[in-house]
Amino acid sequence: MDDATLQSKIDETLALGQFARLSQLSRKALRLYDELGILVPDYVDPSSSYRYYSPDQLERARFIRLLRGMEMPLADIRRVLAATTAEEALQLVSECAGEFETRVKSVRRASEKVFAYLRKEPETIMFDISVKKFPAKKALTIRKHMLVGPFQRFIPEALRQISTYVVESGAVISGDPFCFYYGPLNETDDGPVEIGLPFEGEVQPNGEFQVREIPAHQGAIGTTPPEQSQFPEIIEAWDAVETWVQRNNFKLSDNPVCCYEIWHEDRRISIVQPFESDGKT
Repeated sequence: MDDATLQSKIDETLALGQFARLSQLSRKALRLYDELGILVPDYVDPSSSYRYYSPDQLERARFIRLLRGMEMPLADIRRVLAATTAEEALQLVSECAGEFETRVKSVRRASEKVFAYLRKEPETIMFDISVKKFPAKKALTIRKHMLVGPFQRFIPEALRQISTYVVESGAVISGDPFCFYYGPLNETDDGPVEIGLPFEGEVQPNGEFQVREIPAHQGAIGTTPPEQSQFPEIIEAWDAVETWVQRNNFKLSDNPVCCYEIWHEDRRISIVQPFESDGKT
């Protein structure tokens, strides 16, 4: 590119500082978006490495600023910008907005708990909890590491895959789906978790599908109403079951199984907290 053409090109574009001012994005952010391929300058001077942007790119820059205002992660912004249809972009943004609302609820719930703790307010249990003995059973499961947002979206697909494989194997589903929690599951911790369906008959392990022999065990069980069966509200139910176990002087246990949920067809969820009773039950 000769000097005249280069100057003409520069005259038609906006320098980094001017573009930053007009788009209300920092220079640091623009450099990062360039590196990630989210917002690439229209032209970069090979000799000076100065970045120049087309005025037409302001619309995209302002849209990125709005997405960042939603606290959308950069990886998700890239997915939105790469969407091939408006419907796909809307779905991605809707999912992100839902996850943000979940985080807001989680912060609000934690704040309420902190105030209640500091005020020495007694913790109330809002539903019935009882002791139940569970017989041994076989189950087909999928185990995953994932954060709570992707996990909630994964549940329907995982259950569809598991149920289809059980039926295709000639076995019979014999109970409601369940999920074992081997570690915390939230916006920053990824479990792992294990989704499964109990079955009767013969099923062979295959790829992600694992056949589990779930031993007989006992546990405290409490069932939430549908409106309390989503994250983060479900955490309150977990706390209530654990509190009940401790108030009854039982010992929390993850042997022979760890804590888990049973997912009912009517959208209620049963929380099962295994415990050791020293022969008291």
